[in-house]
Amino acid sequence: MQPIQHLFRTEYRKIISVLCKRFGFAQIKIAEDIASDTFLAAAQSWGLKGMPANPVAWLYHVINNKAINYLKRHQVFENKVVKELSEEEINTPELDLSPQNIIDSQLQMMFAICHPSIPVEAQVGLALRILCGFGIEEIADAFLTNKETINKRLYRAENILQLYNRLLQIQYSPVAALNRTYALAKANGKQKAIAEAEKLRLNDNQFYFTLLGELYTGIDNQKAKIHFDTALSLAKTQNDKQVIQKKIGKL
Repeated sequence: MQPIQHLFRTEYRKIISVLCKRFGFAQIKIAEDIASDTFLAAAQSWGLKGMPANPVAWLYHVINNKAINYLKRHQVFENKVVKELSEEEINTPELDLSPQNIIDSQLQMMFAICHPSIPVEAQVGLALRILCGFGIEEIADAFLTNKETINKRLYRAENILQLYNRLLQIQYSPVAALNRTYALAKANGKQKAIAEAEKLRLNDNQFYFTLLGELYTGIDNQKAKIHFDTALSLAKTQNDKQVIQKKIGKL
């Protein structure tokens, strides 16, 4: 694999994730365009001048400049994305490409892609496209289908991501907080997720106590049952109650 191809596989997902965290999932197409344009610029520049000493730093520098230029050119982003930022931040809208933010952005992207409202095949297609950097033809080959079918799946899935974006853009949302905590459990383990979850104190939310029950299961089943019992008392539908009762039965 050529160096530029290897970098595309390893860095594309990071760049897309950071851009989507900054712009919002509603602008995923813009994020893909900026990322692709950056790699095209790399191929052109490195082909003439040779690969820089630190190609990743080169990519991050260019992607940051392209993102800043895009924000400056398009007033819609200043109205919808950065209107709540201070004037100083608006004048210097640097991308946060720190290792921690890249990890957080990829985690957010992964959880968004795996949203249950997106069909499983579309989840896999999005994951291959965004998180693995696969091309449409490669994804089509993996699914033993044609490019048109994959394009349609990805288009529908990206529309769902745009709806999901509305949730993440709310300054505070209990559901968004629970989603983040669930993702944290998958990434960093239950103990860290429990510490974060208990800070939320969503005492009137059945899903909060269901999540705590899930997190404590296998660590402290007595506490898990207490939380599941609380969730059961708050559940409003018969289906929710049955799901929680099954969880209690498995303890």
